[in-house]
Amino acid sequence: ILILGCGRNIQPVGPELQQFVRSIGMKLEAVDS
Repeated sequence: ILILGCGRNIQPVGPELQQFVRSIGMKLEAVDS
């Protein structure tokens, strides 16, 4: 699992990054931090 801290507002992750993360067998979680 890759947890991506986005500060005060959650920003959408681009589809290219989402696809890459999935292709290497990981899961992406964007959270406010």
